Amino acid sequence: MRKGFTLIEMLIVVAIIAILFSVVAPMSINMYRSYMASQIAEKMLILLSKIRRHSFLYSVEYEVYCKKGELYINDKKIKLKDKIVCETDKPIIFYNNGTSSGGKMKLNIASFKYTLKVSHPFGAISLENG
Repeated sequence: MRKGFTLIEMLIVVAIIAILFSVVAPMSINMYRSYMASQIAEKMLILLSKIRRHSFLYSVEYEVYCKKGELYINDKKIKLKDKIVCETDKPIIFYNNGTSSGGKMKLNIASFKYTLKVSHPFGAISLENG
């Protein structure tokens, strides 16, 4: 009597592994894309936080808005490394006394949607899905 696996047994194991991989791989890829998009959205949150802090520390007023999907700060177009399409209903103004006009910035990053909310009057910034 020989010990070992038959060809049929090996093919069944390979088929099971292939089926598992075909189910798990697309979910893993989508989770990775979602993770990368959320990282980019967090970079935008950090950018707005830096603008808010800078406006208060150096008594400079900043106006942040999006036009045609691109970010502008004080009418200067900001070139972003990541592919972000942004949208604002009205400019978000960070005043030199630490307050803000408040507002929302909608972000579209690789078909994932996020919303940055800036509260009025204190300028607290939050990030939400959708």
